[in-house]
Amino acid sequence: MSEIEEKESGGIVPPTFCMSYDDVRKTVYRQRIKESWKSLNTTASVQSWIKAIEDDGGEGTFIEGISGDAGLYMFAWSTKFQLKSLKPDPENKKRFASAYLFTLLVKDVKTQLGVPIAFMVCNSESTHVLRTWLTWVKEECGLEPSKFMIDCSVVKTEALKQTFRLLDIYYCKVHVGQAWEQKMRNLHSIADGDAMRKSLNGILNALSDEDRGLKWKAFTTNLSPSADTFIAYLKKWMEPTRLTKWALYLRS
Repeated sequence: MSEIEEKESGGIVPPTFCMSYDDVRKTVYRQRIKESWKSLNTTASVQSWIKAIEDDGGEGTFIEGISGDAGLYMFAWSTKFQLKSLKPDPENKKRFASAYLFTLLVKDVKTQLGVPIAFMVCNSESTHVLRTWLTWVKEECGLEPSKFMIDCSVVKTEALKQTFRLLDIYYCKVHVGQAWEQKMRNLHSIADGDAMRKSLNGILNALSDEDRGLKWKAFTTNLSPSADTFIAYLKKWMEPTRLTKWALYLRS
């Protein structure tokens, strides 16, 4: 019988009988999504998950109509296990089509790797929404940071300053370099950007505050007026003290 079937089909398995890794992954993903819903109503499902986390010893919150805007929402949580490690360090953000996922991480003293300790999902990356979340983590979860590392986002910087009055804010060197590179390309020609890049790298990697100050002064003097637009951008958005903290924090 098998010989007859093979002869009739030419020894080729029909496409409808084939299953790829991607087919299995999508099937498992759909099943996991189905199991994760505690209610057909999205709001009720989120609230049920928050309650389950709280019942297990964690903390959670769900807020709609932030700052009087009915279209703004956020929900945040930190599990029982994460609350034990809740201390400040870097944050991370991932953007989806209709929402933002923010993650607070701490640096493990043994592995030196980031450990997630709190999450927040919202539909607006605004200072008020971030401040609402950080205030909740501070008051309900006990977050009292002395230093914080973020990218060079003005929105995040303002939210942190408004929530934690005594806080040293540091910046990720990778994000700073990316921001500078993009701004140079937008404001200046390729030739001007090439001339500025070496000096800017020297400022970021200066060995001391004095060295950084000298390199910054040399940059503003030697590359003016060709770099005046970029210099104005740095003076407006980048406080001089932040230049110091970028490099010193990364070496620690």
